[in-house]
Amino acid sequence: IKELQVADPVPLREAAAAKWSTWMARYCDRLHREAQAGTAPAEREAAMNSSNPVFILRNWIVQQAIARAEEGDFSLTQQLMARLERPY
Repeated sequence: IKELQVADPVPLREAAAAKWSTWMARYCDRLHREAQAGTAPAEREAAMNSSNPVFILRNWIVQQAIARAEEGDFSLTQQLMARLERPY
């Protein structure tokens, strides 16, 4: 933490921007290769949807569910359980 408190933000921003640019160039190249190979956008979307969850449980959501459950209201807990059964 001490190192971050005294760190100059400009080089950090420049390093982050360089990493982002590198990632974006690689991603664009991948999209181009996939398009050249005949991969349809719908295929890409289906592949992403099958591996990236629609719902990601966060601590603050769980805390709300716990607080309500402690008061006797289990509706949010039930909603969360239903979503967690099918996160994709």
